[in-house]
Amino acid sequence: MSEENLDGFSVPIFRSLTEKVLWLGAPRMLVIVNGMIGVFLFCVLQMWQVAILNLILHSFATLFAKRDPLFFDIFLRSRRIKDHYYI
Repeated sequence: MSEENLDGFSVPIFRSLTEKVLWLGAPRMLVIVNGMIGVFLFCVLQMWQVAILNLILHSFATLFAKRDPLFFDIFLRSRRIKDHYYI
């Protein structure tokens, strides 16, 4: 069959429905958790080194997510079911 559109059989698929939600280039939950822990430690310990460490961790998260957006989901799932497949 040719690539012509048949009436009633074409449905637009939006990229936002098929791709992973990323904030600042990293998965949304990871950015939220990383930011909350960073702000908490920065406020409690009052050390600027925590902010630098937080930026470095976010950079690694962005690097991994750019390569594979589902990397962290697969990593967490493998940690959760590790005992099931342990030999």
